[in-house]
Amino acid sequence: MLLPVETVILRTFFEKKNSQNKRMTLLEFKKSSFLPSIELLSNLKEDINLTRSIFSYKHYYVMYCRFWDLDLNHDMKINFQDFQYFNNSSLTRVMCNKIVKNFRSERGFRNRKVAFQDKSKIEAEVDDEFLTFGEFCFFLLCNEDKKKDTSIEFWFRCLDTDADGILSLYELKNFWEEQYERMLCINFPDPWLFDDFICVLIDLIKPNDPFKITILDLKKCKKNTELFLDMIFDIRKYEHHIKRNHPEFRDQDDIYICNSGSNIKIALDGWDKYAEKSYDEMMRVESRRRQTSNNSFSSNNSYNSSQEQNDYNLDNMEWSSNLYNGGWDDNEDHQHNSNEVVQDFTSTQA
Repeated sequence: MLLPVETVILRTFFEKKNSQNKRMTLLEFKKSSFLPSIELLSNLKEDINLTRSIFSYKHYYVMYCRFWDLDLNHDMKINFQDFQYFNNSSLTRVMCNKIVKNFRSERGFRNRKVAFQDKSKIEAEVDDEFLTFGEFCFFLLCNEDKKKDTSIEFWFRCLDTDADGILSLYELKNFWEEQYERMLCINFPDPWLFDDFICVLIDLIKPNDPFKITILDLKKCKKNTELFLDMIFDIRKYEHHIKRNHPEFRDQDDIYICNSGSNIKIALDGWDKYAEKSYDEMMRVESRRRQTSNNSFSSNNSYNSSQEQNDYNLDNMEWSSNLYNGGWDDNEDHQHNSNEVVQDFTSTQA
């Protein structure tokens, strides 16, 4: 299947309720944004990159480049070791492990439902811990749109390690322990003790039972769900929440666009904001790379690409290289040249 087609299908299913069901009823199809997006394309009088629909090529480009950055051997699979470097090792190791294992289990369950499937092939795929392109794109949408039901269900399954439908204090403590170590590692100001950590989580969600958090509790308090989840396993995004308390950073971080034919500004949020920000940053990095490369060629100097990789840091935050016993900057395998990404992207789509 062509990757852009796979992305459109994935985003269509991402919008529907009960995302674990990989089939769609006629009613669900009618409620999806697929048909309105088709109509929008038929009436489109401008660049398709200006749309934010499921057919946006800009959004697909961001997904592809983010995947390609982590897929070191370019076999269209991201293994567990490489996945840990997502977003400069922002996620805890235990969460990365849980994400990969959940996708592996789901992949094996789907394969077992296929008639006459080769058993050895099934076991090989289940035993391999990796993410496919479609799985990574689904994860990326869940990571940037944590307020959506599909995302809440995804993250709840990752946190609910014993699959009893309840987040217990014991489970939350297991995730807190690594997050606390990471806070100490990067000299994070005022790292929380476990009691303080739990009190904040309870205050954010206000569950019916303070000793048990259910998925309904998270869905009832969507405005705080994103902060709740980021506190547990994404220290980089949690720091971003803190920085947004400062008006100057908030003004710099916000992204507004104007719809065609209108001067009214609309603030982007979630996946739309992430995609817009990432795409603009990639284009700036590529433009600087070309300019520097031309200057280096004329002066017979080599181009140092290490600064280029640092430019992918969208929030301009200094990140410790001690995470995972050697962070992003210390791992040469993960320092990609953006021109390589663009060239490989173009050749793959040819």
